[in-house]
Amino acid sequence: MDELIKAEICFRELALPTEVKLSREKALKWLALSIGLISPKDSRQGIVSVFGVLVDGLKMGLPLSIEEIAHKVEPRMSEKTVYYHIKRLKDLGLVSKKGNGYILGDGVETTLSTIISKAYSERLKKVLEEIGQVEHAFD
Repeated sequence: MDELIKAEICFRELALPTEVKLSREKALKWLALSIGLISPKDSRQGIVSVFGVLVDGLKMGLPLSIEEIAHKVEPRMSEKTVYYHIKRLKDLGLVSKKGNGYILGDGVETTLSTIISKAYSERLKKVLEEIGQVEHAFD
């Protein structure tokens, strides 16, 4: 059955403590956990760091190159590692290539909630369409 799995959609309903709203780092980790970028016991923070740099790029309305992201990300990581995380975010529909760089969403949306909603809604729609096709097997 594993060969049938194309992707997973993960959302977690998390409590939203006040300290999360007051700290950029805690907010990024909360968001990454809530939309399934990381797992609850995941100690790796690379994708969270890359996502954070892209959030900053969204605020400025600028696409960022792999080199720029690698330069801004904390802790520092290689361009190859940054590209790995960008590819994962692209596969989730959260990031797109724009010119010589990458930007959250498709460059049209300006809010993080809209970008996430659009990306996950499109993925969920595809899954629900396929469920509809299988549903007839139960008639």
